[in-house]
Amino acid sequence: MGDEYWENCPYAESDECPQSDAIVRVSIIPQLLDPADIDSIKQTCRTCGKYLDQKRKYPRIKRPLQIVLIKERQTAIKGNIVDLSEGGALIQLQTWADFKKDEKVLLEIYHSHPTSDKSSHELTKVSGLIKRIEAERQQLAIVFLSGAE
Repeated sequence: MGDEYWENCPYAESDECPQSDAIVRVSIIPQLLDPADIDSIKQTCRTCGKYLDQKRKYPRIKRPLQIVLIKERQTAIKGNIVDLSEGGALIQLQTWADFKKDEKVLLEIYHSHPTSDKSSHELTKVSGLIKRIEAERQQLAIVFLSGAE
């Protein structure tokens, strides 16, 4: 396994997928399909232009992590981590403020739903620098300066 590209494709379960019926069959009843048909579906998914063009625009994490961004000891801004890697994160903010490239910020990352009681083990604080600003999408790319506190 490991090459089921439709599992991470944002189009696989929509009308925009060029082979949505085939993907449903191979996902639900692969044991009833001919192995050559399965290989053909995998090949089509592997080379699908929609998937290749869009795959980095979608989260690598299964569910968005809720964050609070603290900028220069000012009001905290709520948002979500859209994409996360070892060295940084792409975050989407609920409200927007003026940001500058290389500005230092503090991220508070919450591991559970915000309605639950927060305890110290459900919160991770990380400082970082803003490396990219996408004001129209209300997104910031942050590079982490240090590990969890």
